[in-house]
This record gives sequence, C-alpha cells and structure tokens, in this order.
Amino acid sequence: MKKQILLALLPLVLAGCGSSIGKNGDITSSEEATTTTSVTSLTTAATTAPVTETTTKKTTKKKKEQKLEYTYADTVEVYQKIRLGDWLQDSTVKPDNADDYLPTDTLGSQKIKVKFGSEEREIKYTVADTTPPMFIYCPSVISVHTGSGFDPSINTGFGDNYDKAPTISYEGNIDTKTPGDYDIILTLKDASGNTTTKTATVSVVDTLPQVQSNAGRMSFDDFKATYSSDESDVGIDVSYWQGDIDFNRVKAAGCGFVFIRAAHHSDSIYPDENFSKNIDGASAAGLDVGVYIYTTCSSPEEAKEHAQWVIDKLGGRELQLPIAFDWEDFTRFQRFGMSIHDLNLCYDAFREVVEENGYKAVLYSSKNFLEQFWEDDNSREVWLANYTEQTDYEGRYTYWQQGLCTIDGISGDVDADVRYK
Repeated sequence: MKKQILLALLPLVLAGCGSSIGKNGDITSSEEATTTTSVTSLTTAATTAPVTETTTKKTTKKKKEQKLEYTYADTVEVYQKIRLGDWLQDSTVKPDNADDYLPTDTLGSQKIKVKFGSEEREIKYTVADTTPPMFIYCPSVISVHTGSGFDPSINTGFGDNYDKAPTISYEGNIDTKTPGDYDIILTLKDASGNTTTKTATVSVVDTLPQVQSNAGRMSFDDFKATYSSDESDVGIDVSYWQGDIDFNRVKAAGCGFVFIRAAHHSDSIYPDENFSKNIDGASAAGLDVGVYIYTTCSSPEEAKEHAQWVIDKLGGRELQLPIAFDWEDFTRFQRFGMSIHDLNLCYDAFREVVEENGYKAVLYSSKNFLEQFWEDDNSREVWLANYTEQTDYEGRYTYWQQGLCTIDGISGDVDADVRYK
C-alpha cells in the first residue's frame, strides 16, 4: 500500500518543481538557478497526505565587466582647441575631465593621463604644425623708389601661427636702378617646412604713389538716420588729431557715446595729449565713455603693462564702455619676433588685467584680420573696423567703426561708430 501511494504522488512532486531540462541535462530557469530539496514523510495513517518542503538558494549573477574602449585622432594641430570629451570619441566611459582641453602647445610626441572613473589610462598622441605661414601685408604691386633696393622682408608683412621667424625669399630679376615693372614669385617658409607662395609685381618708380583713402564720408545726421535704430545707437572715437572738441555740441548732434584714445605706443607709451581734457568733457556732456590704447606690444608681459598703465591713468574713474586693445602694425609684423598665436596671447593678457580691475575689455580690429589673424573666441567682445555701407563680417561684434563723418563740435573728419544693444 505504501509503495502505491508513493508512485501516485511522484507526478505531483515533479509537476510543482517549476524547472526545465536544459542542454547537457542541466536544470535551468529563466529567472534564476534553484536548488530544491524535497522531503516526503508518511504517517502510519493511510489517509495522511505527504508534506513537501522546498528550500530555495539564490545564486548571485556575476555582472559582466564593460571593456573600456575609445577612438581618437592620434595627430592634432598645434594650438588646436579640443576638449578631451570631444577628442576621445566613441568612448564607452566618459572621461572624468571631459571638459578639459587637450594640451596642444608643444610640437612632437605627447602623452596625457586620463581617468575613467576608477581606471586611468596614459594616451599618446602627436602635435603637428601643418598650417602654412601667411602674408599679412603684400599688395599685388609693390612700389619701390628708384635706387632704393628691394628687400621682401621690409616691403611685405608676414607671420606664422607657430614659428616666430618664418623666412621669405623670391624668384625673379629686379633692377632697382631702372624704372619699370618686374614680376616675381615670393615664398614663405616656416620651421615645420610649410610654405606659401604668391606672385607680385615690383614697380620701380621715381615718385612713390600716394595712398588714397576710399572711405566714404557723410554728415552725422545722415549717419544717424541710416544706422541708429531700436537695436543700435551711434557714436564716435577721437584722439589728439581731432583737436579741441565741444562735446556739448557733439551730444546735441545726436551722438550717444565716444571712445577716447588714452595713449599710443611704439618704443614706449606716449600719453595722448588731449586724453584728460577729452574724457572730462565727454563725461560732463553726458556721453557714454570708453577708452583705447594703440599698442605695439610683443609679449603678454608687455600687454599687461599697457593695460595697467591705462588703469592707473583712469584713477578709478567709472567707464560706461570697455577699454579697447588696438593693435594695427601688421605691415611688418615679422619685426616683432612673435607668432600669430603670441599676439592672441597678448590680447588675452591685456584683457585679464582690465577685468581684474573691474572694467570690460574689447578687441579692436579690421574685418580682414578678424577673419584671418585673430583666433576664434566667442568670449571676446569685438569692435569691428570695416569701412563700408553694410558689413558682411559674419563674426560676433558689439561695436562697428563704419567710416568717417563730420559732426557739429569737431573740426574735420572723425570716425563714426555703431553700438549694438
């Protein structure tokens, strides 16, 4: 009788197990591995049902480790601005310092340690200079005086993004003792072997041509009617060359602001002779005032000195407009012994001092040099110089020096500017 009861209960026990038979006879479960122990007890009474006790033991799943993978450009351009998070592409784990910039200031083989959570990797890469030097000033016709000789390092302006002293040479025959036109090919070469060539004509003449300005002139009334709107207003910038200025009449003419030259620099800093008089008069008339310094600094240290000079000259005076960094001596840029990148560092150093003293800084430059010379930096405030009716400059700018005008209160021409609100 006991044997029959056991045989009858066996299908019930197997049906309640909840497992399936896997490959190779292993018992598997879609959720977890289960070890089942069945204990069957019988009493002496034939009517007592068996008791089944199931003990379940869970086994912990072992998490599969994620392999750290990433791709990156093993060669980058010198001074290239790229964040680690953008450089390390397709990374399975985001680097801890993803917003830091990859060091690209030094040519050659480099390495950097990058942390990915608890893991650190040393990554090797190469910084290269593949950018050719550039002609900063080189007209298609270079005029030289009869008998003066021709030296391309004097008659042109050039520079390189990295090399402080690129070389220039030319092919062609020039007889500077005989007036006439001579065609040449100019070649620039930097220390990395990058070259730039340009054709030009050397015109040997007895009388050098006079530089003609094609800047348009308009009355300030017409200038205001053309460029003042709900989004902008109009102003001027002045220096010693405008002579004595009646700022009350300037204000009455509809001028809203003025930039005033504080000094110009060549071998040393020369204060503008009318600076104090101009800034006092403009402020008293109720104009918004900013200042600028014409500088030929050639190092960040020198740029800081010039910024501090202006700060000291202001003596704590409040300004409504920024302090402008005006660097324009591009026709013989090579004589300063710095790279294009170095000049960008000069402005950054100037700006640092200005902002540390509670003022704003602005970079003054022409459309041509903003597009080709100054590095992209959206944090810089820009004063654009572009003498044209409508500028096609696509970068961001707050001020636009549009051209020349005449205004009541000033004898002669003065630069006309637009300010965007």
